[in-house]
Amino acid sequence: MTRAGARRRRPLDLEQEMTTPPPHMPAPPSGPRALPVRPVVRPVASPPAPLPRPAWQSVPLVEGNAHDLLLEGTAPEVVEAVRRAIARWQLEGDEVVPSPIAVTSALHGEGTTTISSTLAAVLAHDTDAPVCWVDLSWAGSTGSAEEGPDGLYQILTGAVSLDDVLPARGARLVRIHGGGVPPAHRHLVARSEALEALLEEVTRRVSHVVLDLPPVLASSGTLALARHAAGVLLVVRHGATTRQQINEAARELRALPSLGVVLNGASSPIPRAVARLLP
Repeated sequence: MTRAGARRRRPLDLEQEMTTPPPHMPAPPSGPRALPVRPVVRPVASPPAPLPRPAWQSVPLVEGNAHDLLLEGTAPEVVEAVRRAIARWQLEGDEVVPSPIAVTSALHGEGTTTISSTLAAVLAHDTDAPVCWVDLSWAGSTGSAEEGPDGLYQILTGAVSLDDVLPARGARLVRIHGGGVPPAHRHLVARSEALEALLEEVTRRVSHVVLDLPPVLASSGTLALARHAAGVLLVVRHGATTRQQINEAARELRALPSLGVVLNGASSPIPRAVARLLP
């Protein structure tokens, strides 16, 4: 049943998308302007961890200490950094965490998926509200015929109903994995009305949405995907990204609301107990 005022979604048709001009993108402001980056979240160490399969995974609502399973296998430093960022957003937004949140980086290998999936898990763990994590980075997907349609692509093409993926009750965290989209068509999917309508519907159904995006400097579709978000969190891996690359990524994102920066993979000689006391 479609909610009142909800846009009716139509299945993704790549042939039609190829002949339809992309929706209007807001022009960036004239003249050089730095991305308004808020204070950097405390450095964290985050070894890459593969996300679970299949195409989507629901974590049931649970009681008491059992819901700690939401954060099982996640580095405590990463969880602490994400909680610090959420607290800052709540202070600046009258206790409201923006949604959807897009998480991206300048380059591949900076830990975007680790940070975005941890953000979704922490929101589900701490807020007692339903959360949906959506893989829009095409990570681990070749788009080959052997791979077949998977997760997000199944929903976009109408092969799977969103009602089957986002149950009304009984799931606190839903992860929708990307896959099956041929690389040559990903820029069309990123700008498609089908994806826009899908993300709008997901945002209406759950309290928080986290979008895992491709790197800004490695994908032409990142800006088109980021326009669906209420704010963008930039992940920077310590020792891997140059200042020039960070500045270039910031310039690309300058027209979008900034949620700050996470410095990933850095270590500190300050003991953790002392670091918690620092402002």
